Amino acid sequence: MGGLVVVVDGFSMGAVLAGQLAARVSCVHVLSDERYLARFAGGEVPDIYTDSFILGRDGDVKVISDALATYGPAEVVAGSEWGVWLAEALAVGLGVPTNSAGGTHLRRNKFDMVEAAGAAGLAVAAQAMVTDGEQAAHWMVGLGLERAVAKPLESAASDNVFICDSPASLGAAVSTIRASRSVMLTTNEKVVVQQFLDGTEYVVNTVSGAGEDKVSEVWRVTKYLSDEGRNLYDFDDLCDPVSADAKDVIDYVRRLLPVLGMVHGAGHTEVMRGTQGVRLIESAARVSGAANPQAIRVATGNDQIGLLVDLLTRPAAFREAPEVYPLLQSVRCVHLMTGVRRVFSHARTLAFLQTLPTFSNIVFRSRDGAQLEPTVDVATCPGAFFLVAASSLDIHRDYLAFRAWELSLDRQAQTLEEAAHA
Repeated sequence: MGGLVVVVDGFSMGAVLAGQLAARVSCVHVLSDERYLARFAGGEVPDIYTDSFILGRDGDVKVISDALATYGPAEVVAGSEWGVWLAEALAVGLGVPTNSAGGTHLRRNKFDMVEAAGAAGLAVAAQAMVTDGEQAAHWMVGLGLERAVAKPLESAASDNVFICDSPASLGAAVSTIRASRSVMLTTNEKVVVQQFLDGTEYVVNTVSGAGEDKVSEVWRVTKYLSDEGRNLYDFDDLCDPVSADAKDVIDYVRRLLPVLGMVHGAGHTEVMRGTQGVRLIESAARVSGAANPQAIRVATGNDQIGLLVDLLTRPAAFREAPEVYPLLQSVRCVHLMTGVRRVFSHARTLAFLQTLPTFSNIVFRSRDGAQLEPTVDVATCPGAFFLVAASSLDIHRDYLAFRAWELSLDRQAQTLEEAAHA
């Protein structure tokens, strides 16, 4: 068994990670911003921790690092995207394994990571960093692009990502982003604009350590574009790792990880595979927001969280794991959506899902009884569930049944709204 582990921002999937770590070793929690306690349902520090600290309330990075040193921690891990920068800073201060020192910006800044990948010879999109809409519009005209993407420099959960079909709409998107705060509660002083990449999106989840990169999953993403130019994520299918598309994206990500200095811990990388090959969308040094040990372990024998826990507590078990997962069952991750304002019921949703033969489990992101707003991105998706079966046809049947039921809820809510205003 390994020594004590420090978990930074252990909410979202970080709560699942922390729970599995705590089953093996003692853990201490560090929250990078006290405001997250109110913002995230999973932000509360659970009883599994030996101690907890909050940056700003309990001191600066050095003060907290010195306090943590008294516990003799063996590892520091980011529980979510919000904790990446602090986790790496604390790991350096404590002298424990981490990603490349001084390179956190390559794993957080969406402009810098693409620039680094391109400089290393990997195929990437054309891009620029701008401070206003006029700059963005001129850039798009100058390159003769028919479609472009605008997004914050540092954020998560597809926050304020816009796909634009004209210089004017790109300029407007940049202005919208600049006028808003990110889901990470930071100001958007600069905005990334990028060439739109045609093709199919893939997600590659990895765990790196001891000079090895283990691939836990490759997901093929199905999404569509809303009228407002936002990506709405429909479902993700776990790929057969020996398929041509999976091999292509795995090869790209294996070359990318050392470029970004991702040598110790989890990686969550999004790429686009099209007629011009594989190109980077973005990468993050943390577990996937759709991590799901219950479903994925049935399908592959392990999962990203399991591999990461082994790396941090039983390195020998990590080294013995296969470099690429085997596909034992078909899996689909389905993202809940709503097109109207309506009340969200956990019990009603779960009751329907349990009628589906391939249903495995669900992760709720919105609280029970919440007033849902129309889904516009990952952050406004109220939850995700997993379907697991030997047959992908059985999974698709159950997926269609759920979407029909979900649409009926929207229609009922719309009818009630219209009646209330009649």
